[in-house]
Amino acid sequence: MVPTVAILIPVLGRPHRVAPMIGSVAAGTAGAQYRLLFLASDGDQPTIDALDAAGADYLVTEAGRGSWARKINDGYRATTEEWIFTGADDLAFHPDWFPRALRWADDRTGVIGTNDICNPRVMSGAHSTHSLIRRSYVDEHGTIDGPGVMHEAYAHQYADDEAVQTAMARGVYVHAFDSIVEHLHYTNGKAPDDATYRLGRADTRDSKRLFLTRRRLWSPTPDRSPRPATVPSPARAVVVTACYGGIDTTLHRAAPQDIPVDWVCFTDQPGLAAPAPWKVIHSPGRFDHPNLAAKVHKATPTVDCTDVVWVDASMEVTSRSFVREALAARHDGVAVFAHPRRRCIYTEADASLGAEGQGGKYDGQPLLAQVAHYRTEGHPPDGGLYACGVVAWDLADSRAVELGRVWLAECERWSWQDQLSFPVVCRRLGITPGVFPIRQIERNIRGCLANRWLRIHPHTTTPAVPPLVADVSVVVPYTSADDARQAARRYVLGWYARHHPTWELIEGDSGPGDWSKGRALADGVTRAAHDILILGDADSVAPAEVLEDAARLVAGGAAWVMPHKLVYRYDQAPTEAVYSGAHPEANPAWCRGRRPYVGVAGGGIVVLTRQAWNITGGIDSRFTGWGGEDISFARALETLCGPAVRLAGPLFHLFHPQELQGRHRRGSTESEALAGRYLDAYGNPDAMRALIGEHTLEEVTV
Repeated sequence: MVPTVAILIPVLGRPHRVAPMIGSVAAGTAGAQYRLLFLASDGDQPTIDALDAAGADYLVTEAGRGSWARKINDGYRATTEEWIFTGADDLAFHPDWFPRALRWADDRTGVIGTNDICNPRVMSGAHSTHSLIRRSYVDEHGTIDGPGVMHEAYAHQYADDEAVQTAMARGVYVHAFDSIVEHLHYTNGKAPDDATYRLGRADTRDSKRLFLTRRRLWSPTPDRSPRPATVPSPARAVVVTACYGGIDTTLHRAAPQDIPVDWVCFTDQPGLAAPAPWKVIHSPGRFDHPNLAAKVHKATPTVDCTDVVWVDASMEVTSRSFVREALAARHDGVAVFAHPRRRCIYTEADASLGAEGQGGKYDGQPLLAQVAHYRTEGHPPDGGLYACGVVAWDLADSRAVELGRVWLAECERWSWQDQLSFPVVCRRLGITPGVFPIRQIERNIRGCLANRWLRIHPHTTTPAVPPLVADVSVVVPYTSADDARQAARRYVLGWYARHHPTWELIEGDSGPGDWSKGRALADGVTRAAHDILILGDADSVAPAEVLEDAARLVAGGAAWVMPHKLVYRYDQAPTEAVYSGAHPEANPAWCRGRRPYVGVAGGGIVVLTRQAWNITGGIDSRFTGWGGEDISFARALETLCGPAVRLAGPLFHLFHPQELQGRHRRGSTESEALAGRYLDAYGNPDAMRALIGEHTLEEVTV
């Protein structure tokens, strides 16, 4: 009997998510038998209209407290499929998520947790925000104290916690690490905050209090939630790396592990610096090129152990549980990281030769011919992509041994960009690799990237520095009637002149009347000579190297880039010190009022192409005052040009007196209404073009 699934998607206040959700489910669940059922709220007419327009299958549930849990229960009662998926409207279904989940189940399994690659508890296997639930489990058991899938007393949050922990306590829960249903949540910068998220947060404290009082119903030790069973740890493991041809001349120290581990490095370098616990084995390379020479030990490790973890030599192991947890994630004999940014080998090839070329690392490699060959043999777009800097092997599994042998042969035939060939070889051999329970890149710390297991340092070889991008126009908006901001403005103009002397610098004048950032930028862009535009506020600067990187990305094909992440809003005294010659370093102690915070997309500094400016019409000049214009601009860019490339640089905001504070900075009533219209059009290209057309003089086309 072919398994079937009812995918339940509660929706509220997000009509723009209906069509993308239908497309995501269709792409990720292709080949499976499923029913997609939306659960709308009574009175949410815009969403209901969007469901009707899309021809969607939906039910309407009474609005009010606990409506998410009631919607899930209504969906359970209205469907008959063998499995029920408890979804949401901010998800992206990765390919084969359903069959991958089922591979982790047996006849006793009642609940399968999927990996949202967002929530740390979910990625560690301790929780699931969106789960597959067997219908017979609900029919026979239901919640801990009654029928249904979810307990309906929760406002929204913690309903999933109770459902998952109840299944864990009953011993019927498994966690499918490689079944990825990505949560596009605002806390990870994957969506803007909105009224629906704020509504969900409103009753968090009450829901948590209810959860803590009820936890004794399913857990004999309420102070410690049950966790899913883990794969037994091996008696011994080996970590392998390799350094050839002068690349990575120094290994990093590794944290002691909580299981016995040997650390082995293969190298042709007689003077390799290898601190404990590394053991160096001198071995001539099988291939002349150092990248291919290292691939031999990566894909076909030759050690006297079957439980092996490969790590790139640039990585520093910082977690005691790294080896054990990496090996526990194996499926079909292997486990790797999900790629942090993409899931398609075709876009990966373009990035490897373009914006993310790593200093020309793949110049001369036949990457485009390689992926063209894979396309000819039928490898699908969005067929999965993995970051292969860490590979956990089970060499007792013949499938893993064959995978490594064929993978190495593919690298030898085509290129050493092994991330392109790994998914292809897995598909050919019918292998579904396990996915590690954490993201490869969780944070950017000084000098390296990092996650809970590792620090990823730059390779010790120095790549060629890309040439500076000269054809750039910097447009700084200002109002000639504003005297209070002139000190910041003078510093910002001087900053660009000192650090980017070859770039064109233009001031855009808002003109008479109320301040309009859109009008000021339009004035400057009209006079700009170049097609790479940097839109920078007159009170903020970013490090010169970060802006250079952003300009290179745009020159390489990115439509728009947000060069900064954290905003440092400075007090008056530090700002005056900067004016006197101090460097505007990211010092949290200099901040005014609050700690450094994540800047809103579209605000501060934006680097984009002139084409992206023309497509969106720039910032709508109908916004006056301050508030709503930046996020609306970002929504137009995302809808018509795709998501931004977001770098991790800081933004230093200089002090100046603010004419308005708090809610009064939100702009006029008309501006607030206009921002609401941009939110309604978000994700709908036709609606967004129509809205943009209202404030542009010429027809805007893509």
